[in-house]
Amino acid sequence: MSKTFYKGIDVSEHQGHIDWEMVKAAGVEFVIPRDGYGLYTEDKIFPLVIAGAQDKHIDIPAIYHFSYATTKDNAIAEAKFAINECKKYGLPKSTIIFYDFEYDSKRYFDSCEMKKKAKDRKTLTPAMVQEFTTAFCDTIEEAGYIPGVYFNQDYYQHWYNNGGSFKSNWIKWLADYEGDPLIPTEFRQTGSAGKISGIKGAVDLDEANFDYKTLSKDKPETKPEPKPAKKSNEEIAKEVIAGKWGNGSDRRARLTTAGYNYNEVQSIVNSMLPKESPKKEVTEAIVNAVIRGDYGNGDEIARSEERRVGKECR
Repeated sequence: MSKTFYKGIDVSEHQGHIDWEMVKAAGVEFVIPRDGYGLYTEDKIFPLVIAGAQDKHIDIPAIYHFSYATTKDNAIAEAKFAINECKKYGLPKSTIIFYDFEYDSKRYFDSCEMKKKAKDRKTLTPAMVQEFTTAFCDTIEEAGYIPGVYFNQDYYQHWYNNGGSFKSNWIKWLADYEGDPLIPTEFRQTGSAGKISGIKGAVDLDEANFDYKTLSKDKPETKPEPKPAKKSNEEIAKEVIAGKWGNGSDRRARLTTAGYNYNEVQSIVNSMLPKESPKKEVTEAIVNAVIRGDYGNGDEIARSEERRVGKECR
């Protein structure tokens, strides 16, 4: 037998006015409201449920959307509607959004097909229901909310391949009113004729079989730290000359790690360094020339050598 963490209810406009103070006093810990149905219709009391439950600190871990999808695109549109409802009323990304495809959904599908010519009519199949459900849940997940699916044991077995078509990250909500459930799920609807103070008439009763409060909450958006602007090769070359980047292989490694081209930087370094005057090597030939008097005497010798070296270096 699964452990029950919280007791709750699910509601729609069929419940009419709800006295949330009395509901809270009756021990209700959470509520799953219907946001709407079909492509564009908002449930008449959805905004009131959100405001009333939040005012009395009753949890809203999930909402559900009743589907009248006849195509995959319809299911995607319904998911987007549910997402917009969450945004409109400030529900967090930790909200579970359940896809609810029931017998009335199938009756609507069949009625739409009956309006077509006989040759164009389609029969609803488990594969089609699974396609609608997956399209809805994938759209919910892509928007950052938590996807879920509501079903009874008949749908679980015949329409959802005994749960084989469910993805592992979907939250499951089972309608099972008798005994211990044969299917392990996160939520269970335990009855449809519940009596709760503050609600006229019958209401669906539910239990949460896991701690939904552990679901990740919205995190404030944080802007990444701006990266420091990369210095020019000329600036780095000046730092190299100042001794900030080491020498030899150490300099090469540090420049490369920092994202700079060692050869380009070193080339600029070489161009910035003062050029050394070529060394004048006194050879035996020069000594003999001086002895012969080819360079003159005193300062004249020095000037002659400067002119000779200058020509050689051009």
